[in-house]
Amino acid sequence: MAKKASDARALFVGVDIGGTKIQATLATGLGEIRESKRVATPREGGSEPILTAIKQAVEEVVRSAGVTLRDIAAIGVGVPGVTDFNRGEVVVTPNMGLGRFALGPYLENYFKVPVVVENDCNLGTFGECWLGAGQGAESVFGIFVGTGIGGGFVRKRKIWRGARKAAGEVGHIVMELNGPLCGCGNRGCLEALASRSAVERQIREAISQGRSSVLAEAVNQGAEVIRSKMLRNAVQEGDGLVAEVLTKAAEYIGAACLTVRHLFDPEVIVLGGGLMEACHEFMMPIIERIWASDRLPGASGTSRVALSTLEDDAVVLGAVALAAQKAGFKPFRSVGCHRPVYAAIEVPAFGVVRVGNKTYARDVYILADGRVCKRKKKLLRRFGVSSHLVCVEELRFACDPKPEVLFIGIGHSGQVVLGPGCEDYLRGEGITYHLIPTSQLAEAYNNCAARKAAIVHVTC
Repeated sequence: MAKKASDARALFVGVDIGGTKIQATLATGLGEIRESKRVATPREGGSEPILTAIKQAVEEVVRSAGVTLRDIAAIGVGVPGVTDFNRGEVVVTPNMGLGRFALGPYLENYFKVPVVVENDCNLGTFGECWLGAGQGAESVFGIFVGTGIGGGFVRKRKIWRGARKAAGEVGHIVMELNGPLCGCGNRGCLEALASRSAVERQIREAISQGRSSVLAEAVNQGAEVIRSKMLRNAVQEGDGLVAEVLTKAAEYIGAACLTVRHLFDPEVIVLGGGLMEACHEFMMPIIERIWASDRLPGASGTSRVALSTLEDDAVVLGAVALAAQKAGFKPFRSVGCHRPVYAAIEVPAFGVVRVGNKTYARDVYILADGRVCKRKKKLLRRFGVSSHLVCVEELRFACDPKPEVLFIGIGHSGQVVLGPGCEDYLRGEGITYHLIPTSQLAEAYNNCAARKAAIVHVTC
């Protein structure tokens, strides 16, 4: 009998079936992505074109990675609807033409490998629990805000599906009695109040009534969709209407987070989806304010709300983890082996920092997952601080995902300081921190073997 490959060498394919695109990702049992491919989701013709597109996406990602289907241990598929995990069956997809269909057995017969089928938001939460913002937590609830609003609950590394296999549908909790009609047929659902579609509806209605907005021209010229990036750009330009509508949506999402907290008491609530990814800089402070306003104490422990760190890859990585479990692997047991690859820092001159092979002539964040982001002046202005002051709100951004060690490059002459509450925040999160002149930062950061992050001020 052949020996089973290790998690590091075993290969899996995760598939995310979305309303506009189907993404197939090839990854190892450690969650290391080798290749990703996207194809457009067919909008007409029923289930057959969608099935053809799924097969095309899988075949393309396998071929592009230079392997064959014989090298794939299992495939996981995320579907935007109700699924029966045990049967591998799609029960209903409200916004897609799959209908009631035994998708798992169909794909197993075609690809000749094990296939698991699961709700996409369940998989998104599973992925965040495995390698994302919920890593290491015993319980994680995911809320994904996009065209609609979906959710999922993972406890002790198992997806909680409920009696009807339809648990976690946070988008359909009623937030406003006799509120706007939701696509599910009920009124006042969270999805009808705070999804991108709901935000778009409210903006279009306001523009039709004469409200001014930078989006008015696009709407009046017949734009079919107001996309999340358009909303982000509008609010960054100071659009009062968009800010008003997004504020209300964020307040509803914050209230939903409190509801989830009181019902399930998860360690982490992860917020993801296209609207959150695009507009989190504006919406997260509002959500966190509502979260912090909760006056009902618990007996012990802590809980938090966090932004998704896997973003578009949350569903496909959750699918990989579930597929790995089906094939007899233990992906969560290997998490400790999977650490980000951190590029080395250099500070070659005043006003410049080099991270890996890229040079930045401005302040940067290096996040705990290895990503590098420019330190945004608009973000600092919103927090009401200068680049010489680090505030708690900025720490929350820089420490998501959470590092073990945070390095703060305080400039060449040491003018950057921590603001009120910062030390308490870092102590409460269990994060070790070091304030270091930027000229001396590289050696300390590069020699640290822990999960780490940095805020680097390059001048002063």
